[in-house]
Amino acid sequence: MLIFKQLIDAFQVLNKYNIMHRDLKPDNIFFNQGVVKLGDFGFCKSLEKANMTKTMLGSPIYMAP
Repeated sequence: MLIFKQLIDAFQVLNKYNIMHRDLKPDNIFFNQGVVKLGDFGFCKSLEKANMTKTMLGSPIYMAP
């Protein structure tokens, strides 16, 4: 449960700053001495409408159908 809580906290920070990760998958979740870190922000994007894109990004195996 602690792992899930830490992930939720990370996404709350992203939401606070209007950032979308766009490549969430197990390979981008890191563990270090009980601390969970979300990594690989290469595809992250601001959620401002002026910056919205119709381009698909991410890892196909983890994308919603």
